[in-house]
Amino acid sequence: MINAALKKKIVTTLGKQYSGKIIEYLNKNGVYNQKGEPYSASSIQNIVGGRKNETVESHILNLLASEQKRLKLLKIKKSKIIKNK
Repeated sequence: MINAALKKKIVTTLGKQYSGKIIEYLNKNGVYNQKGEPYSASSIQNIVGGRKNETVESHILNLLASEQKRLKLLKIKKSKIIKNK
């Protein structure tokens, strides 16, 4: 279950409109709801708000890890460019 601290990290990393990014990630990875349809934004918001869904939670954690890695690499590239000026 996603707690308040993790929810804050999701918002900080993915932005306030995190649902679309999560839905896109889930769709790319073939993760759908029980009806075989893409998750709705409200379903994602409920899961991030604390509703238990271990499959989606696991994918959200994977997305967070990859996004944090991407942001870290971007920060390194920016600092290298600044140092070369």
